[in-house]
Amino acid sequence: MSKFKESLPTIKIVLALILLIIVIIIAIQNSGAISFNFLIWSTPPINTSLALFATLFSGIIIGMVLSFINVRKIKKSSNY
Repeated sequence: MSKFKESLPTIKIVLALILLIIVIIIAIQNSGAISFNFLIWSTPPINTSLALFATLFSGIIIGMVLSFINVRKIKKSSNY
């Protein structure tokens, strides 16, 4: 196995930590209130940090679910 493939999990962790630090910095610097409008639906004003973290974590959850589905499809197709 190449050294790159061996270090790939470490690289992913470092990149995730860098992304998390960037998100935290942005959240701290933008503490104003915003509201969302979508068609006829609107939200009351919420903190920008809360909206940013909600977006980040929903993206993480969606990515994990899609990855899990993909792994199950690969395992299922390799069994036949």
